[in-house]
Amino acid sequence: MASLKNKTWLGIQWSFGSQVVNQAMVLIFNLALLSWLTPLDFGLFAFPYLVFSFFRSFHDFGYGDVLIVKKDWNPLTYASIFWLTTGIALLCTLLMVFIAPGMAGWTRNNSTQTILIWLGLALMLGAAQAGLEVVFRKNLLFEKLFWMEFYANLTSGIVAIYMAWLGYGINALIGKTLTYVSVLSVLSLFLVPEKPKLQFSLGEVKSNFSFATANIGDQLVQFVFKNADTFLLSRFAPATQLGWYDRAFKLLVFPVQQAGASVARVILPAFSSFSDDKEKLSGAYLKLMATSALLTLPFLVVIPFVSHDVVVLLFDPSWKPMSSLFSIFTLMALTQGVFALGNPIFYLSGKVSTLFRFSLISRSSAVLVLCFVIFTGQDIEWIALSFTLAATFFVLPFQHLVLKMLDIGCSRFWKSIKRAVLGCILIGISLILLHLFTGAMDRGTALLLKIIVALLVYAVVVKNDLLALAGDIKGR
Repeated sequence: MASLKNKTWLGIQWSFGSQVVNQAMVLIFNLALLSWLTPLDFGLFAFPYLVFSFFRSFHDFGYGDVLIVKKDWNPLTYASIFWLTTGIALLCTLLMVFIAPGMAGWTRNNSTQTILIWLGLALMLGAAQAGLEVVFRKNLLFEKLFWMEFYANLTSGIVAIYMAWLGYGINALIGKTLTYVSVLSVLSLFLVPEKPKLQFSLGEVKSNFSFATANIGDQLVQFVFKNADTFLLSRFAPATQLGWYDRAFKLLVFPVQQAGASVARVILPAFSSFSDDKEKLSGAYLKLMATSALLTLPFLVVIPFVSHDVVVLLFDPSWKPMSSLFSIFTLMALTQGVFALGNPIFYLSGKVSTLFRFSLISRSSAVLVLCFVIFTGQDIEWIALSFTLAATFFVLPFQHLVLKMLDIGCSRFWKSIKRAVLGCILIGISLILLHLFTGAMDRGTALLLKIIVALLVYAVVVKNDLLALAGDIKGR
């Protein structure tokens, strides 16, 4: 068991580190692209990329996690799922080309059709990576996944910057996507420890159908919730406003989603071997929640206090309205982090159908709120705030379900995160007081001072927790 714990901790480090490093790289490239691309470019690209993401997320039809939750590796199941995934990828490519004209009608922009056809090609180019990733996850080879992601982001980012610099405009974003999925697939084929055999069993597909449908049902509900805003805004909002909204979400909420998902991807395969031991599961969950709160909460608290200065200092003036959206989306980022860490517990506890029902109710309610504020003609800030509050409303009942499954009392849970929460409260108080004395300062100096004070205040409060975390890392 000690070996599994070490592999798990190492997997979390590589997976979480992958998100930190790679998201930082993506952030740098995205900021650089803002120098050549406009909010209109990003707004026009947002909807086609949403359609691409939909097909790319679901062309395994929920079968990918089948191999993860099974304790024993079955080469026939692996091969069957891989070739099923590849076949569905081809079908999805054809579907994207077929629906492209209709999607252009939805956005009322002819460029949507061209972009969708190019992104349909990206589905096929990325099919190999989508089918092989499960092998890396099953064997906890997160170091290899890290380097694959690193080189894919680096190569695609350089391609996008070069194309944008040459004046290709929105085509730079298309080139970025095509390069990214191609590099991932090539590296997956070279580095995967076991390639699928040329065999297929319909029986293997049928025997895991119930799990796959419940899995994809929950994923589908979550996808609709996460992307309903982009889908509706692409129709009812100007492309420039969608560009502000999309960039604020991708630069703030998306990295938190990815970080949470990276940890979740480790939890599922690592702890599947003792899924019947509730005490070990509860201890692991509390440890992960405490660590996540310790590392992410302070940044989410600081963002509303510094977002305006950051946007004014770093971005083109056309991006200035994005600062208020940054502040609003801090709450959405917190919400998504909680959901990402809690979802694997339902899988490990055999409660996939419960997760699906909860997601269906909670996500649908939030989408209904979103529809109401859009159709009543509210501005982009009010739309973002309403959607965020609707999503946040369901965090407490979701957390209650997770704690109940793990037999964790509220007092035990609060004890694990209380110092991080207290530190964040003191950060907020300190920054409010500091704002009174920085009005006459240079904007850059004031921004730097706020960040330094916030980090110092937080470090003093959570010093023991940080030292304990550092000791754990060193000890592993």
